[in-house]
Amino acid sequence: MTTMIKRILPLAIAAALVGCGGGGGGSDTPAAAAMGKVIDGYVSGATVFLDMNGNGQLDGAEPRTVSTEGGDYRLELSTKQQQCAQYVPIVVDVPVGAEDEDLGPVEDAYQMVIAPPLQTLSDEYLVNVTPLTSLVWQTVQQELYKESAFIGDSCDALLADAAKRERLATLLADATAYVVDHYNIAADKIAADYIADNDQAAYDTAQAVVKGLQASLKGTVALQELHPQKHVSVNFARFSALDAEEAYPLAWYRTSYISDNSGSQYEHMKMNDALTVAQRLIISDEIEKGLFDGGDFLQSIIYQSRGGDDSDYNCDLSEQMSFMVAGKQYTISNLEDAGDTGSIDACQLQDFASADSRYLFVNYEQGETRFSAQYIFFSDGNPFSIAPEAINFPETASKLNLTELAAEIANLPYGWDDGQSVPYDVSRWVKSKTYPHGDDEYRDQQNSDGEWTRTITYANGTHEQQCSDDGQSWGDCGQ
Repeated sequence: MTTMIKRILPLAIAAALVGCGGGGGGSDTPAAAAMGKVIDGYVSGATVFLDMNGNGQLDGAEPRTVSTEGGDYRLELSTKQQQCAQYVPIVVDVPVGAEDEDLGPVEDAYQMVIAPPLQTLSDEYLVNVTPLTSLVWQTVQQELYKESAFIGDSCDALLADAAKRERLATLLADATAYVVDHYNIAADKIAADYIADNDQAAYDTAQAVVKGLQASLKGTVALQELHPQKHVSVNFARFSALDAEEAYPLAWYRTSYISDNSGSQYEHMKMNDALTVAQRLIISDEIEKGLFDGGDFLQSIIYQSRGGDDSDYNCDLSEQMSFMVAGKQYTISNLEDAGDTGSIDACQLQDFASADSRYLFVNYEQGETRFSAQYIFFSDGNPFSIAPEAINFPETASKLNLTELAAEIANLPYGWDDGQSVPYDVSRWVKSKTYPHGDDEYRDQQNSDGEWTRTITYANGTHEQQCSDDGQSWGDCGQ
């Protein structure tokens, strides 16, 4: 595209070049291949790999190849790797010295990503990796970092956990919708070859993303040096719906995340246009985790101001414990709104006996069907009308009799067919069941407002939602 003027490429973690043809990842005979183009301009000499363990880095057991002239790549996959490619991303490391056909030799290394398709792959899976595909995955990551159970998950972990796959599908759909809406680009253009298509608008949008990709990888490298034993990530992006929604469409934001087994730190910060000076804290979220015999717990401190530059800050405190009894998982969450504490240092954990609200969850399986029930207790009633002893988990979790606690929670009618009468001061409840239906998956949901919904996930990855008045007869919603 001769009308396009390229800017200096973004910096990222440089990866050592390896031999072409899908080396690494074991000696399994190739059964399939992912193929396409690496595009900023067309980039040759970039390392393309399947990120089997989700850490964003090329590891020895992961399949990889190197892009050639025209940005072409062919990543050969074993049968197991082909299965994994449904759920883990393809990452591209562009090292210094790689060739960009628009600009010439790459002066600064950088990284691009494309999210997993979440559907069965053909033996020759066609997919391009561009700054726009990277933007979608960056948007997903911002949510995954908040849900630390996803961090560092391997292909095997995702294959074994249908709930995580389901959550990832939701996040990807939301991220794609966000990119489509905010950047005014059609969903089918995100992974398109905008150079071959002579799509100037998509090209210009991709270049606007490049500045953030460069700063993201620079920031990640610097933060990793400070915390070499922890999982870290830094993402820069223009616009954030977390800051007064659409109020600042051209502002830049930095999201940083640090995590290990003991907890995590999440920070969302408004930046200057040069991405060098932090201007305003939007969200700080610190989580501490712990284990006890039979389960785990965490406590969270969130200090945030999401109403714009002149809005006040608020301190939100929460704690959660989860445990298993007789094949069922029970989760208790206590939440406290501490209001405007005046400073982040004054936003500290308190006695959760004064919590404003409580959430109780019961999750279990029967055959191939997964059930979940959620009960919400707000301060307009009595949040502790059930299990009042389950508070301040670092001190109490190991002292609780989990069998008795589970029996107390079991007084709630959490079974799918247990009816709607609840013998406690519950403000709201939601139940769901997820089950296979031929090659598809159904997720039915009912709630205390008498609403019934069904989400159908088809084998090709597409979705449909239906509604019902009684859970028996289903049809289009809104009719």
